[in-house]
Amino acid sequence: MNLRDRLSRGREEQTLGKKKFDPNAPPEDGKRTLSHLMTRHKVIPKQKIDGLMADFEADPTKLESAKLLAPLLYQAQDYKKAGEVYTRLLEADQKNGQYWMLLANCLARQHALAEAIQCYQRAIRLLESHEMKNKCVKRLALVEDYLRSQLRR
Repeated sequence: MNLRDRLSRGREEQTLGKKKFDPNAPPEDGKRTLSHLMTRHKVIPKQKIDGLMADFEADPTKLESAKLLAPLLYQAQDYKKAGEVYTRLLEADQKNGQYWMLLANCLARQHALAEAIQCYQRAIRLLESHEMKNKCVKRLALVEDYLRSQLRR
């Protein structure tokens, strides 16, 4: 049985050389979709998130718990709550480009694309690292392309 036959059968654990076939991996041709904006996520214990969320809700001015909570919510794929926490963090520090980019990621995952584009543009202006700016520009282009393709339909 050749490689094409093995892949066409849909086996998820077939090996490609030394790599395992991953149906959730981005396409190898470099064309990425909106679902591939970020890397895959680790599973975060719900108790840890619930504890930080309780601390944050008890005192929303406590930014330390918000700084820990936002990335955990994002990794747990709770983009709505993560976006709310990043918004709260931005109320305290509007010049933090990384928070703007992460909020944009949350909005893009919720398909609030116009708002995501605005956040990406703001992040690009505020980010200092060229590497982070380039990453943000790529994500902005991806969201804009996706939005254009949806408008053409």
